[in-house]
Amino acid sequence: MCHFLIIDKGEPHRRGDMVQLHPGDNLIGRYWKMDKPDIAFDSLYVSRKHASIKWNGEGFVLTDLKSKHGTQLDDAELVAGRDYELTSGARISLARGMVTMVYRIGADFDRTITLHNVFGEYSDTVSVDPDRREVRLDGVVLNFSGKEMDLLLLLYRNKNKAVSYDQIKTEIWPERRLVNDAVPDVGNEEINAVVYRLRKRLGKHGHKVVTVARYGVLLEL
Repeated sequence: MCHFLIIDKGEPHRRGDMVQLHPGDNLIGRYWKMDKPDIAFDSLYVSRKHASIKWNGEGFVLTDLKSKHGTQLDDAELVAGRDYELTSGARISLARGMVTMVYRIGADFDRTITLHNVFGEYSDTVSVDPDRREVRLDGVVLNFSGKEMDLLLLLYRNKNKAVSYDQIKTEIWPERRLVNDAVPDVGNEEINAVVYRLRKRLGKHGHKVVTVARYGVLLEL
């Protein structure tokens, strides 16, 4: 039986690329001089020795190697140095969404299979009509307004691209704009609260709103 990682996001790989795991220790990280990980990414947020996936005799386990920006398994933060059992379909994220991939077990995969083919639950079923300020979730219209809607529209206009905290403050809290066009006085706690409420409103699709550590937020569609 073959074991794979299917890349969702993470240069230099293309979305849908499949990496077969070997029975030993599969090091995940960033190329740097003498460091040559088995599964390498370009992002500076990925540590040179970020995480590993290794066979423990019964199955593959994921371990964070004291990375600077962390490793998440199905949205849960990993404790560095602790082994976490992988089950088919588990989502792995490095540096809070800078790299995302899915672990799969199967014998007949090839490069023509994409994430949308394999995982219907991750298909794009969130649609936004900016002009009508309308959101459809699985075909059902959600009529909500306020800062949550303002943030969603901003993220949607920049979908799949991180929006900085400064831009969020400026566009979501224009009433607090200071003199000389300075960035409004908005704390990170307020932004995090709006992000949390937006994720709750989006239900099972809330994971599409991704926080990029020390930079901002993106909507992954």
